[in-house]
Amino acid sequence: MTRDDLTTFLAIAESGSLRQAADSLYIGQGTASLRLKRLEEELQVSLFYRHKGIKGVRLTPEGESFLNIAQQWLALWKNAEQLKHMKTYRELHVAAPDTFNNFLLIDVYCSFTKKHPETVLTIQTEHSTEVHQLIENQQMDIGFASNLHPFSNVVATPFFSEDMVCVCHADSAFANSGNFSDLQSYNEVYSPVSTEYGLWHKQFFPNTGRFRITTGTASMLPYFMEDPDSWTIVPSTIAQLLLAKIPGLVRLPISFSPPRRTAYILLHRYSKPWIRDLTSLLVHDVINHIQKNYQVSLYKKELAQAFPANPLSE
Repeated sequence: MTRDDLTTFLAIAESGSLRQAADSLYIGQGTASLRLKRLEEELQVSLFYRHKGIKGVRLTPEGESFLNIAQQWLALWKNAEQLKHMKTYRELHVAAPDTFNNFLLIDVYCSFTKKHPETVLTIQTEHSTEVHQLIENQQMDIGFASNLHPFSNVVATPFFSEDMVCVCHADSAFANSGNFSDLQSYNEVYSPVSTEYGLWHKQFFPNTGRFRITTGTASMLPYFMEDPDSWTIVPSTIAQLLLAKIPGLVRLPISFSPPRRTAYILLHRYSKPWIRDLTSLLVHDVINHIQKNYQVSLYKKELAQAFPANPLSE
């Protein structure tokens, strides 16, 4: 059974005439008849009723049944021929908390899609626990997190660590004195960063009855930090972006050293080879971006071992 046989059968079925079908295909009527005969012999059924003295032909019940099959077969044939002209798209699924997606990585995502147009990037914003779960279930290919959770198939590589700093308005009492007693606890915009940070905060601010507001996502911070009485404690990378967004803010070190925030890259222990290749490309861009734009402490040895092709290994 050839494509020409199928095309001829469909042309005859559509026109109801062997001669018209032959004309539409630019072949002789004898060729069209030969193709139809060859098809019927292969299928061992008659596809058309033929009567002497009647110019037209019509489908037999077997021909009616074969009509839909022939149409699908020809469509699949055409799709197969188009395969060599089709672009192969690859998918990469990334999950990370808001502090990463909206603050640190958004520029990387934009440039990555331009550099790799054949890659479809799916980005999901979740808390660290959910990021681990998604990687464990292989619903996401790569994750970023600042809290670690015990999942047997999640491999975490420390990425960088950074100081926690206080951000407030330049004309506030604390900005001039550096004395934390000048900070009113009810004006704090509290942003949970990690479990360790939460424990430290309770220890050094034990009498905090309430916060001005607790943000579930870091992208909400700029809206609440416009109030001149507001203050917050955030990772230095977030502070850098807040200062760029809101005029009049300053960042100040914290003398009683809160735990540094550590960022981790999460992968599944048994990632598919092509997923490993894609994640390595993304990690390469992320490391480059962080290294050029932020003052953080990179875990160079660990990154070099986990991602040999990263810029720190070049």
